[in-house]
Amino acid sequence: MLRDGFEPTASPPTILLVDDQEALCSLLAAGLCRRGWRVLTAESAEAAEAIFRRHRSEIQLLLADLRIPDLHGTELVTRLRRLRPRLPVVFMSGDPDERPIDVPHSAFLEKPFSLPTLQTKMHALLGEPSMSGSLPTSPAPRHVVSSATVGS
Repeated sequence: MLRDGFEPTASPPTILLVDDQEALCSLLAAGLCRRGWRVLTAESAEAAEAIFRRHRSEIQLLLADLRIPDLHGTELVTRLRRLRPRLPVVFMSGDPDERPIDVPHSAFLEKPFSLPTLQTKMHALLGEPSMSGSLPTSPAPRHVVSSATVGS
């Protein structure tokens, strides 16, 4: 059943990861893939919006750095939620004072954080029991899609 433009499937849960730090983005994507998530990556808000428009029905959660060069993370969420109002989001930042206030269906993680902590937050937002630290029983899909810079 379609809800807010999202149709759940039996495939691995899909995350859109947005961070302008390429090394961190790759590290997070690899760790999440090993834990059974499918990860689409973007290094800018513009790229994230393009990916979200193409994969809107698949993306179950947004994991976004608050400080991306072309747009603040909360503004990115506002734009994406015009397409899917209840999109769950985990914000991340190295500055604990930057924690967004009054953003429904969201969580915040201060960098650095552990993958089990991130996974617990994601499961909580998705309304699923946490499997933090556990690996899937079947081999994890290795679906990391890195975005090219949009517009170049």
